[in-house]
Amino acid sequence: MTLILAATGQTIVLLRGGIDLSIGGMISLGTVVAATQLGDSWVTTTSWSMAIVAIGLAVGVTNGLIISVLRLQPFL
Repeated sequence: MTLILAATGQTIVLLRGGIDLSIGGMISLGTVVAATQLGDSWVTTTSWSMAIVAIGLAVGVTNGLIISVLRLQPFL
């Protein structure tokens, strides 16, 4: 499922004429947070899962704003 989401996002970037390598780093960040913080309790697992999605969203929005506002090439 993760690769499908990553490929979909990368396809959109490629269709717009760019290439964005930061997706691998974002997936790695989410994986590291999940591996270090997820526990046995379903409440903790649910909370951290939502936090990981929020972290990915924040990094993605920041990346998108840097690319669109500062006109930096999407090769981050």
